[in-house]
Parts: sequence; C-alpha cells; structure tokens
Amino acid sequence: MKAFAANVVKNLGGLDIWVNNAGIAQSKRIDEVTEGDWDAMISINLKAVFFNARLAAQYMKESKKGGTIINISSIASVIPNPTRAVYAITKIGINSLTRTFAAEYAPYGIRVVAVVPGVTETEMNRLLKNPIDNIALNRPGEVGEIAQPIVFLASDASSYITGTTLEISGGKLCVQRPLSCWETSKP
Repeated sequence: MKAFAANVVKNLGGLDIWVNNAGIAQSKRIDEVTEGDWDAMISINLKAVFFNARLAAQYMKESKKGGTIINISSIASVIPNPTRAVYAITKIGINSLTRTFAAEYAPYGIRVVAVVPGVTETEMNRLLKNPIDNIALNRPGEVGEIAQPIVFLASDASSYITGTTLEISGGKLCVQRPLSCWETSKP
C-alpha cells in the first residue's frame, strides 16, 4: 500500500480521497475459531485499515490540502451474527478508530468517516448466504447503492461530516419484524 500511495501521489499530484475496502469473513462458532483465524481477521479487517488510513492521512497532512478517508465497516458492527464474532469485533474496531482518526486529523483538514453496509449482493455475501428476512426493503442492496453514498462522502457536499458512520442497510434496524409491513400492505 505504501508503493500504491506513493504512485498515486507521483502520477496524480496528490492523495485526497482514500477508501479502505478490504476484508475477509468466516462462519465459525467461537469455540472453533483458531488463533490463526483470529490473527488473519484482525490483520486484514482491522490492522490494515488502521495502518492504511494512517498512511493516507500522512500524505494528506503533508499536502496541507486535507482529504477524506472512508472506512468500510459492516452492519455486523451494530448487530453481530452468531458464528461471526471475530468479524464483528474487527468492524466494531473500525467504527471506533474512525472516530479517533477523525478527531486527531481534523486540525489538518482531514475528514474520516465509516460506511456500515448491510447485506449487499457481493460474492462474499452470496457465499455466506446472508438472510434478507429482517430488511425493511425486503432485498439485499446492490453494490451501486453502497458506492453512491461513498461518492457523496468523498465529495465537498459532505464537508461537515466527520467522525461518524453512515448505515446503508435497506432499513435493517428500523423496526423488529419489518416484513410484517409487507404482509399487511396492499400495493
């Protein structure tokens, strides 16, 4: 990532937007998680976000032009799933470090935010078979529906937003049993 960031600065004249969007997930009961499983999840999902956000912030700080760092979290950081404890821990960590980074880098004009996607049509979610029965919109999100708010957060239109998370989940947490509304409504 150091070489990537240096290449961006060299070829594009600076670094003003950085999106941390990498992660792995696994489904294992707590008593099945090995130390290797733990280390891999923490390393990819949390450690990489910390050090890559810090790397981006350093370039932004040196440029004296500020910038925006967007960390991709997960709805699991708000409501974890059984068999995915370590994944949820890493995403909770991302939400926390987003707030701290936002405060520490605000004096340099750097905004830091997190996006909390819900179930989205991705290869990882297809493999994990995430249910949609508790999503108010009664469907998974599409990648573009996550990308568009990220573009907004990276733009000047969100210049007063920092240190927070934006949930993009189709209403997963708006009420209990959201599909009961579908059963009783008439189109």
